[in-house]
Amino acid sequence: MVNIVESDPRVSGVEYQLSKVEKIIVVLSTKGGVGKSTITALLGLALADKGIGVGLLDVDFANPTLHMIVGAPTHVELEEVMGVKPYRVDENLYILSPVFFAGDTSLPLRGQEDVDALLEILTIGNWEDINTLIIDTPPGLGDTQLTLFKLLRSTAKDKTRALAVTTPSQLSIKSLERSLPLVEQLLSYKPLVVVNMAGPDYLSRHIGEYAVAGVVRYDASLEEAIGSLDKIRKTKAYSDVMGIVDSIVRV
Repeated sequence: MVNIVESDPRVSGVEYQLSKVEKIIVVLSTKGGVGKSTITALLGLALADKGIGVGLLDVDFANPTLHMIVGAPTHVELEEVMGVKPYRVDENLYILSPVFFAGDTSLPLRGQEDVDALLEILTIGNWEDINTLIIDTPPGLGDTQLTLFKLLRSTAKDKTRALAVTTPSQLSIKSLERSLPLVEQLLSYKPLVVVNMAGPDYLSRHIGEYAVAGVVRYDASLEEAIGSLDKIRKTKAYSDVMGIVDSIVRV
């Protein structure tokens, strides 16, 4: 992990912006292709539909896709107020994505460049009037995730929780069991787990020593629903997430 200089003024800027929200949920996965961004979007929409102000933040600089799922355009005009205000995609639901600044271009950042990009987007994002901030991270545990965990532990420890997404695949679950102790150590909090794209008979209350907050069934209709919140609301996956949202956010 690239070292963050504690005297960096952006760290205090991150603390200031994050002080505006009441809860932060970091959504992570140790392997790609498990539907982490989809779960992030579903969780955000479920909370927003309950009347909670939700901000979605995509910190996958190489391959951001969260905006596509919720139907936000690539090019938007962001209001500049003490940084930038997130883009409103629906009542109570807002998003901030790297594509709003870099366009539909991958940013293959490494090391300090990655850390600088993370600090920048956390510093400029103005989450005023947002209750819950949900951060969608890249798959794996690299510079982005490790630096983010360190920042959150130092600036927003008491309000930060982690949600790990896996599929029922043995490989995905094993990868998760191997990596979650490190996440717990870095955040000083035991993450919850969501099992995504599960069959109708899948049932598990724990993966290793980590509690399963809920199971989201495989739903082929989600692919066609991408980009339309109204269509997403009609999917089984949305119904499943709505059914477990309270168990995720009340901890």
